[in-house]
Amino acid sequence: MKNNENDCVHCILFHFTAKKYLKRIFRLNAVSYRFESDGNSEKVPSSNLSKTSVQLLFVEKDRKLPIKLDIRDEKDIIKHALQVIEKQKKDGKTIRLPYNMWKLAMDKCQISYSDYIKLDPASRDIVQAHWSAVKNHHLFYKDPKSKLFVLTVTSLLLNGECCGRSCRHCPYDHVNVSEAMKQKTFWNGAFYDIRD
Repeated sequence: MKNNENDCVHCILFHFTAKKYLKRIFRLNAVSYRFESDGNSEKVPSSNLSKTSVQLLFVEKDRKLPIKLDIRDEKDIIKHALQVIEKQKKDGKTIRLPYNMWKLAMDKCQISYSDYIKLDPASRDIVQAHWSAVKNHHLFYKDPKSKLFVLTVTSLLLNGECCGRSCRHCPYDHVNVSEAMKQKTFWNGAFYDIRD
């Protein structure tokens, strides 16, 4: 019996709330609306809303449309990032990468699941250390096994081209690396690893 009474109380509360909400909506129809833009405004009674065209409701003089941005290529993003970093250095601020540069670096360090499951545990630790360093805007990280500092893909992208030192996370496919050094490394799906 109590459950039925509670259900009835909930129904009454719901009915009361819905009724109150509907009254509020109908009251809004009697109010006039005011649309403002750049100090110019028009007062339009709600009864005329259906008859009024959209152009009269939103009058904006000298409206400037947003500039359509071109899709930026990798070199433009890197060039802009270098300018921002230089400005931050001059101002003595903590260096933070622009969003586009950070996103580019994050995209470069992504790895597919099928490649990830093929890696041994030590390589997975490297992938995780590198990913977290890039995520936190760091330019290098400490190798989990050797404890040496390794440059992230972010710092290598900021170089602008392959340095030829056979870097682990080279985003330029080891273009300038000598053939002898290329023979010592291989791409394991996530980074350039050393052959045993």
